[in-house]
Amino acid sequence: MKKLFGEPEVEFIARVNGEMHKVRYPASYLRKIWEERDERAREFRFSFEVNKEEFSFSLPLAEVMKHVRKAELSQNIIPLWLQAYLVDLTQQSSNHPTLPEKGRDVEIERIWSILSRKKDRNAILVGETGVGKTTVACEIVRQIATNECSVEFSKSRVIMLKTNELLQLKREAENSKDLSVYLKRIEYIQNFICKNKKDIIIYIDELLHMKYDESLVFMLYRMMGEENVRILATVNTEFFKEYFLYDPSIGKRLSEVEICEPEPEEISL
Repeated sequence: MKKLFGEPEVEFIARVNGEMHKVRYPASYLRKIWEERDERAREFRFSFEVNKEEFSFSLPLAEVMKHVRKAELSQNIIPLWLQAYLVDLTQQSSNHPTLPEKGRDVEIERIWSILSRKKDRNAILVGETGVGKTTVACEIVRQIATNECSVEFSKSRVIMLKTNELLQLKREAENSKDLSVYLKRIEYIQNFICKNKKDIIIYIDELLHMKYDESLVFMLYRMMGEENVRILATVNTEFFKEYFLYDPSIGKRLSEVEICEPEPEEISL
């Protein structure tokens, strides 16, 4: 599905005179054709040569773009020195596909609506422990990884900020009485997010962790404010009301998506 070095490729298998032939195209080439296509088009048409004889075949657009997306996601965008604190969830979803989540259409539609805004595009999944907040967030990731999202998000990646690891690094820095390593990591993370903000959504599992440290609070304010980064986060109902809803700095920038435990009949749809 990809080259070991350089640009990823998409590989198709075509049958010619009873023989199987591999046909490869750069993922960027196929995406460019897709972006410039006639909106009425429903298929990709491919041409290739075998022994100087030309052949062609067609495939549905949706099928081709799923292959393109998988090839694109095979490439890492997170620098090695930040991979302890940032995780590409879309890449993980592409490598380990899951079934679509059932019974959450209303919540999913609201999340997409919030993330599509020009400003204050911060979808906060609020609910009690165990109701499925993380599961709903994972469905957003899955839809992006399989290209089942709108064109606006067809090149997006969901990057999880590992707050527990950052807080552990902070504790270690405090014990050594040298915060420079911790503060430098925070700086690198913010630079990465700002550089890639057009094509990433930051996911924070348990938003309350961002309130445990001044540097994380500042990062959150910056992402939601001047950098206008898309954020998807989960938080317990009680914590949301106590620490975020009435926060004068960010409360107005948060859009609540209430997550309740689904009814049994919704799950079995």
